[in-house]
Amino acid sequence: MNAPIQQRGHPGEEPDDLQNLMESSPETVEHVVRVAFQTVDAAIEQYVDKRDSLRLLKKLHEKEETSLDEELDAIAMWLREKADEIGVDSFKTAHGTAYRSLKESYRAVDWESFVGWMKETGNFQCVEKRPAKNAVREIHRDNLQRVKQLKDSGASQEDIDKAMLEAVPPGLDYLTEVEFNVLRPKKGKGDE
Repeated sequence: MNAPIQQRGHPGEEPDDLQNLMESSPETVEHVVRVAFQTVDAAIEQYVDKRDSLRLLKKLHEKEETSLDEELDAIAMWLREKADEIGVDSFKTAHGTAYRSLKESYRAVDWESFVGWMKETGNFQCVEKRPAKNAVREIHRDNLQRVKQLKDSGASQEDIDKAMLEAVPPGLDYLTEVEFNVLRPKKGKGDE
């Protein structure tokens, strides 16, 4: 069963290009997306076209967002300078309140020193609890290779089962999700 999605335009309308999409009705309607194709090639063609449109929309959105962020930064800087000039920390107007706040961040520039300090002082709360995917993947693959070697060497099932349980570091779950990706064809010589 397909879930309803929000789409610009009217049900059944399929904009041919970004320009048509941009000119489509600003009304937002809810409808169910159903797909049916005569061939696999037609489905892949549609997928690639839709993905290209989405990428273009994202780029346009990114560009607009960057521009708006720059404008917001300039306005915030003007307000900060005005606050400095008159010696206040906030402004309250009919359109809202602007106020001064402090933004802090920390970056590890010497990881070994930082880890040494955490061990020495017991301040492990200073790091986030999140496994590093690439490092864990490498350990997992090495451990699976060990399991394969155990199987090939005729090790006991108990040893193989134990090695399988230890393949992923303790405290972690290993999850996989199969996705179906679509690639556009490579352009050959003479293709444009």
